Amino acid sequence: MKQWPHAIFSNVYGPTEVHQCTYYHVPAAESGIEDDFEDEKPIPIGKVWEDTEGLVVDDLDQPVPRGEAGELLIHSATMMQGYWARPDLNANAFCHPEVSGSSEKAFYRTGDLVRTQEDGNYLFLGRKDRQIKTRGHRVELDEVEAALAADPNVMGAAAFPVRDNQGSRLIEAAAILVPGSEALPEDLMEHLSRHLAPYALPVQIAILGKLPRTATGKVDRSRLQRLAEQKPAAACIPI
Repeated sequence: MKQWPHAIFSNVYGPTEVHQCTYYHVPAAESGIEDDFEDEKPIPIGKVWEDTEGLVVDDLDQPVPRGEAGELLIHSATMMQGYWARPDLNANAFCHPEVSGSSEKAFYRTGDLVRTQEDGNYLFLGRKDRQIKTRGHRVELDEVEAALAADPNVMGAAAFPVRDNQGSRLIEAAAILVPGSEALPEDLMEHLSRHLAPYALPVQIAILGKLPRTATGKVDRSRLQRLAEQKPAAACIPI
C-alpha cells in the first residue's frame, strides 16, 4: 500500500465450493489503515456480494446475535452442485435452514467461524474444527495463533490443544522468531495477554528453530500436539 498509494486493495474470501463470496475494501493509508496495522487489528473478510446470501449460525443452525461467533453458511450463484459420487460428503456439506425463508434453499457449510461486526462486516476467526473448550470457555485456536503471529518478534506460530492429567484440554503454542530477535517465551506471553482473554492464553510457549510441516507444506499441528503431550513438564518440544 505504501508502494501503490493510489491503488485499491481488497480482502476477498471464498471456499472452493462456492468460489469467492465476500469482499472488503481496505481503507486507504490516509484513512488510518497504518494505525490499524499498528493496533494489530485483523482485516475483515467483509460482506457477501450480489447473488449471495450469508448466515452465521450456532451448532443447531440457528442464527447467532451480532457480535457472537458462529459458522458461516453461504448460498451463492456460483455454489457447486455437490461432490462427485460422494453423497456422504454432500449430506454433511449442505443444509436447508428454515431461517433462510425457504427450506428448499441449500446453504454450504463453510466450516469457518466468523463474527458479524457492528458495521455488518464478517471477521474471520478460524476453522470450526479448530475451536476447543478449555477452562469452561470456547476458544478459537486460530485466534490464539493469529495473536501470537502478530507479535513483531514472531515469524511463524502455531497453537494446539494438549490433554492434561485431569481429562481436560489446555492450549500450548510454538513460535519461530524473526532473525536477530532475542525474545523470550515470557515476552511473547506478555504480548498475548494484551490481546487475549486470560482463559485463552497458552499454558506454555515453545520457541523453536522451525515448525514441523506436512507433506503439503502446512504446519503439522498434530505432531506438535503429540510431542507436547509426550514431553516432561516444562521441557522444550524437540523438533
